Amino acid sequence: MVTVAVFGAGTVGKVHARCAAGLPGVRVKTICSRRPEESRPLADELGAAWVSEPKAVFQDPEVDLIVVAYPTHVRRELIEPALAAGKFVFCEKPLASTLAEARAIARLSNQARGWVSVGLVVRYFWEYQTARETVRSGCLGRVGMVRASRACSFPRGHDNWYADFERSGGVVLDLMLHDIDFLLWTFGPVERVYAKGMRYAGRPEADYALITLRFRSGEIAHLEGSWREAPGTFYTTLEVACADGLLEYDRRKVQPLVFTPLAGRKEGVPGVVIPEMPEMESPYLKELREVVRAVETGGPPPIPVGEALAAMEVAEAALESIRSGQPVTPGREGGAV
Repeated sequence: MVTVAVFGAGTVGKVHARCAAGLPGVRVKTICSRRPEESRPLADELGAAWVSEPKAVFQDPEVDLIVVAYPTHVRRELIEPALAAGKFVFCEKPLASTLAEARAIARLSNQARGWVSVGLVVRYFWEYQTARETVRSGCLGRVGMVRASRACSFPRGHDNWYADFERSGGVVLDLMLHDIDFLLWTFGPVERVYAKGMRYAGRPEADYALITLRFRSGEIAHLEGSWREAPGTFYTTLEVACADGLLEYDRRKVQPLVFTPLAGRKEGVPGVVIPEMPEMESPYLKELREVVRAVETGGPPPIPVGEALAAMEVAEAALESIRSGQPVTPGREGGAV
């Protein structure tokens, strides 16, 4: 039995708590939040206790795994004492609102008895998993260009904290980090970043960015992120142009993943296009199941802080490029090339 405590009862906190409660061999013991109007009903629904102070959870010897779904700017102050108490931690992305804080978390995680796994859930979406497997199989030939977009209406949180970029990181860190991580997972390290965006335009509720990434392996990716869409809107797209065909995904289409081959045939490429429907299991459930399995078996975290940190370094480079107007090398002091 893995005993879980969930920090946060907002939209994402509820998703993680309900997923945990739905896993066999998992007990959600505690919901921790300073907003009882959100957390008490959730605790009652799951048969859990509600507490307002994290210290009670850190001191509870029964708790094995802490799920951190508090706002970005307070995650470090929850993760560090959780690790000090010997707990395992699953933290919603991003790890922190600054790269310096994320690096501090990574150093502590590497020394702790427990570990931190990061919630980069796009890796668990059927469409993205299938696209990655197809591209990496080599059946489409060499990859030349990638385009990805992720767009939604402006997110609303307590105290409108998303509008404060010092706390949320804006659209680049909060939203586009998903696609940055997916591309790093698929193509490897980035050597050059160039970006344009609204980060410093003084209009936080209209944040928007375009990022160009050049990978060490030669691929070029163009990313678009937007918080400017109509209320209730959310969509993502992915396009991978290869030597022998084009792989496309658009969440707005009924047929979500389409492969359009060029003339001729190549071994491993289907001759007839047959639409496939994604499996119905929640990617959030799949994500948390892997985390729980790692706790049970004593295995490594499914997505370790080092991988999450690499994505944050690229996001930080994009923000520096927006500020300076220059291309930036991720992880380099001073940034600009």
